[in-house]
Amino acid sequence: MRNIAFEILEVLFNLFDNLCELRSKKKLSKTEAHENTIWNYGSNQIEVLAFIPFTFFNSELFQQFPTLIFQKISIKNFMLKISQFKKSYSTGFELKIDSLQLPKGIHLIKGENGSGKSTLLKAIAGIHDFGGDITLEGIAIKKDPVRFREIVNYSDAEPMFPDFLNLDELIAFVADTKGADSAQIHHLKTELGIGGYAKNPLASYSSGMLKKAGLILAFIGNPRLIILDEPFTTIDVETQARLKKLVLSHVADGKSFLITSHLADFEKLFEYSSILEITDGKLSKVYG
Repeated sequence: MRNIAFEILEVLFNLFDNLCELRSKKKLSKTEAHENTIWNYGSNQIEVLAFIPFTFFNSELFQQFPTLIFQKISIKNFMLKISQFKKSYSTGFELKIDSLQLPKGIHLIKGENGSGKSTLLKAIAGIHDFGGDITLEGIAIKKDPVRFREIVNYSDAEPMFPDFLNLDELIAFVADTKGADSAQIHHLKTELGIGGYAKNPLASYSSGMLKKAGLILAFIGNPRLIILDEPFTTIDVETQARLKKLVLSHVADGKSFLITSHLADFEKLFEYSSILEITDGKLSKVYG
């Protein structure tokens, strides 16, 4: 009887998924719990700590339960949800995704140059406008754009920054909006081998140094999703190894990644939760 009850509760949560406001690591009072659900994020699942009013159910099945049911239920956690996505250009190119749900982890997006990889990533990062909806851990970009952008970081394939700034000034600006502290900034600068270049004007940077600058900004703060567009191009072999280590340490800390590459051997670099491919404006799953 208990198993049947829990199955009914799970169906109920699925039905009300779009109505609940998901709040990471925030507990609600019992009064608030009548209309809300407490969500605690785990590595691959959400644990739902639910207080369900008895009046929700008109069945003898629940007569053995108290007025408020207090029980943990595990349901599958989709980190990112995309629905009815559409992005069109005057050139005639169009990228369409009817539905996509991705769990936490590392996700690889493959495709030829010009296939639409960067278009999709910039839409998810909140840089491009688009039709449809994108939700990250329960936060919809169009309903709550500020909160959405607070938990998404992005590194461009070919980053461009104001020439008159140096990297320290750029980092300080981004750190203020993302809530990064000096210890994190120092760690990232060390890991990615910036050294004393941080005080030099960005106009003097090589393509490899600009890429390192963009990668530092992608890890600043406490993002839930980090988007890396062609992250291993133009950087040296040693920095590639450090970047891989940095990605894996953040995954272990519960963060997720969307990574693009058109290189064939990139599939062997990480253990991916899924591998996706964009061809002719359409996205398909290769794995996961």
